[in-house]
Amino acid sequence: MAEAIGLVVLFPLLGFLLVALFGPRLSERSAAMVACAAVGLAFVAAMVATVGMGDGKSVFNYDWTVAGSWRVSFGLLADQLSVFMALIVTGVGFLIHVYAVGYMSGEENYRRFFAYLNLFVFAMLLLVTADNFVLLLVGWAGVGLASFLLIGFYTDRPSAVAAARKAFIINTIGDVGLLLGIFVIFANTGAISYARVFASPQLTGATVDHNWINLAAFFLFVGCAAKSAQLPLHTWLPDAMEGPTPVSALIHAATMVTAGVYLVVRAGPIFGRSDVMSIVIPLLGAATAIYAASCALAQTDLKRVLAYSTMSQLGYMFMAAGTGAYQAALFHLMTHAFFKALLFLTAGAVIHGLGGEQDMRKMGGLGRQMPLARVTFLIGALAISGIPLFAGFFSKEAILGTFPLLGDGNPGIAYGLGAGGQALVGWVGVVTALLTSFYMFRAYFMVFEGRPAEHTAHLHPTGQAMSIPLMVLGLLSTVGGLVMFPGLWNIFGDFFNRVFTTPLYQSLPNAKIIAPPTDGLEVTNLLFALGAGVLGIVFAGLAYQRVWLNRPTTIEPIRGAQNFLLNAWFIDALYNQTIAAGFKGLGTLIVRGIEPVQQVLVDRGIGGGIWAGSRGVRRTETGYVRNYALVMMLGVVAILIYVAIVGLQR
Repeated sequence: MAEAIGLVVLFPLLGFLLVALFGPRLSERSAAMVACAAVGLAFVAAMVATVGMGDGKSVFNYDWTVAGSWRVSFGLLADQLSVFMALIVTGVGFLIHVYAVGYMSGEENYRRFFAYLNLFVFAMLLLVTADNFVLLLVGWAGVGLASFLLIGFYTDRPSAVAAARKAFIINTIGDVGLLLGIFVIFANTGAISYARVFASPQLTGATVDHNWINLAAFFLFVGCAAKSAQLPLHTWLPDAMEGPTPVSALIHAATMVTAGVYLVVRAGPIFGRSDVMSIVIPLLGAATAIYAASCALAQTDLKRVLAYSTMSQLGYMFMAAGTGAYQAALFHLMTHAFFKALLFLTAGAVIHGLGGEQDMRKMGGLGRQMPLARVTFLIGALAISGIPLFAGFFSKEAILGTFPLLGDGNPGIAYGLGAGGQALVGWVGVVTALLTSFYMFRAYFMVFEGRPAEHTAHLHPTGQAMSIPLMVLGLLSTVGGLVMFPGLWNIFGDFFNRVFTTPLYQSLPNAKIIAPPTDGLEVTNLLFALGAGVLGIVFAGLAYQRVWLNRPTTIEPIRGAQNFLLNAWFIDALYNQTIAAGFKGLGTLIVRGIEPVQQVLVDRGIGGGIWAGSRGVRRTETGYVRNYALVMMLGVVAILIYVAIVGLQR
């Protein structure tokens, strides 16, 4: 059954080709059905692949390129991690495809949109199922291309085109980092496949050179930071909201931004042996988590609130993955896929109903007119806030439980952080939990409570194609965390641990299994994190809930710092004034200083000389046979004279 992993990748590729090549011959509905069926069949194939993934073997291996010791195969890996990721990508991706059938109805380039969606899913599946770093790079670049096409889908909007270009540039920086990391790995191990690299004596020997490991881990993480929007390569993600809402949901929940977390787990044997990056990754993840959460506090665009929220939650995942707590990182990746897809699709239903309006200040009171959206957004907000017994509660507590807030640190976790570093990361996580619940319920109160705005009187209805995915994701966001909850009744949880968790930890030598809260320190973490989540909701209610006074939700408790946070600490402006301005200045220098010299020396000098010489040569091409015969005769005479002179000299 392991060969079913090939169908997981093949179905979305076939869907893309069918819609792209035969789209004009298909009706809009037929094109959408082909795209949805492709991802749905891929999900079924991923479920079948779980039966044969026990040995984690590589399938469909054949030589792709061979040059000396350089050998790259095309192979797909059917192990616990690849199948786990494939289930998330195809399962959540299928629901987003179905939702897009209704959301994009009536849009221009409807068929092109679904072709791009299938391409996006195919590239992500190739990324997570590749059995070597080079094939992973192909999927990595494919995801970047598909995101560029989808973010800039509305080509008539300059802001969308600029956002697509920005995402492409920053992700290309990450791609270069990943490529350099692969070069370092091959130069030191002579291998590219995961199995050979991770088993190489240069990595697993008793004495290893940590310099190349640190360098490889650094370059690999540059790719992870760009793809997963971590500081300082994060600025593309909020702007990516220019794409259609289903695209935002797909990027944030099931594809692209989760690629960085996946790579840290997949390359755990490298990251785990890097004494530098095992400190940098959790600290950078914590910094990104609290930075993005603070930015979300002041956003007025509903989708940008969710964008910064994704960045923050990814910071949580890197906090765990960077310290070897892969179970917690992947668990939160899964639950985040559920509730973040739910939040984005609910936001899409609101935006669709309001005819494209995204400013929360122009909303209010929509809960009465959109009861389903109100319930699903509330479920998503409770889940991301870590409120029991919603999905996010279990996964977020699993992450925070790895960092003791009081007392001595856990020597089995956070290789180089030490007790102080672990406590610092843990407290940042708790503060971020407070901010998360505050900004999520700020959004909830501003959108669904209070007095309705005037232009919300006539809403576009939410069709069945949009409603069904919302209900399914609402259910998953409510009970999805129970797969890891210990209990005799939890049959699916036992299956999940037996099939995925335990084999995964056996295959990753640096993984640290995080047990449920049992001692005082972990219970302390639980109480602090839960208290922070509840306090955030209470503060948001006091600041924004004005139902009893029938007032619009316009109070801004952070008004003094609002401009600073609204502009995301002006980091984007700093980049524009330094890096972007520097390249613009260099371009201006080239245009004004170097190009005139080039025109004189190259175009007029060398080029002019060659042009003049060619004019003389062209005159010899007369087309007359007698002229050519004369030239041949003169050539023969010249050769004879040369031979005679040489003979006389001897």
